[in-house]
This record gives sequence, C-alpha cells and structure tokens, in this order.
Amino acid sequence: MGTVDYLDGLLINYVSEFSAPMRLVELPPTVVVQALRRIDATQDADLATPLSPGQPDPQWLVAGAIALRGRLLAAYSFGRGYLQVDGIQVPVTAAGDLLAAVAAWPSALEVAMGGAWPSWGVAQPSWRGPAEALRDHLPEAPEGMVALWWD
Repeated sequence: MGTVDYLDGLLINYVSEFSAPMRLVELPPTVVVQALRRIDATQDADLATPLSPGQPDPQWLVAGAIALRGRLLAAYSFGRGYLQVDGIQVPVTAAGDLLAAVAAWPSALEVAMGGAWPSWGVAQPSWRGPAEALRDHLPEAPEGMVALWWD
C-alpha cells in the first residue's frame, strides 16, 4: 500500500462533519504518530508540512496531547497525502497547563486562535478568539474542552 492510500485510510474517520472537508478533529496522538512516522519513512518532500508562523512543531503538539489527555487538529488533503498538524484540543481541566506550555514557544500564543466548547463533540464553540484571551472564556462544566490552533 502506498503512503497516500495508507494515510487516507488512517485519517478518514477524523474528518470534521462541522467544518471544511479537509479538517481533521479529535485525532488521537497515536494516530498522528503513525501518520508522521509513515511520512518520515518516505522522505517525500511533497508530504512535508510547513509550520504556520509561531506554531509549535507537530512532535511537540503530539507530546502535549499525550501529557494533557488531549487530541489533535490537522489539515489533510485526501488523495495527496499532505498533512499539517496545526492544533491541540484538551479537557478544560488542562487548559492552564496548555496555555503555560504554549507560552514557552516564542510568539505562539500571540498568533494562535483559541476556542472553548461545553463538551467534546459539540459543533459550535461557546467562545472563539485570540488564544491569549482563552483563559477568560473557559467552559464552566468539567466536561468542557478547549483548543488552540495556528492558521
């Protein structure tokens, strides 16, 4: 099986039904690790994913999702195999830790967008705006979720 077919099959179940068809949401870190390993193994420059300005690298986002019991966000081009891991989702209980960790990256919070949802799987955020303001808009419910992403 070729790399693009492998990635298409691996990632198809994470397409967001609420946003653009190339957006992947709630990606388990283990799935992203599998995808990145397959891309790295091919050494295919066409599958390389440039980072958005200020964005932490994908391996850091994966490690953060693992440490904070979170998931990942990505853009993916089906049929082409182009994957850009560009966001992280964590339980609201881990929001402070996420914000502190991201603040260690130069300009990462300044250029990131943030969102807050009352629970996982809800289509529309209760708040969306600059990541630096996320702390003031956290969901009150313990089942809430927050996300940071870089465009």
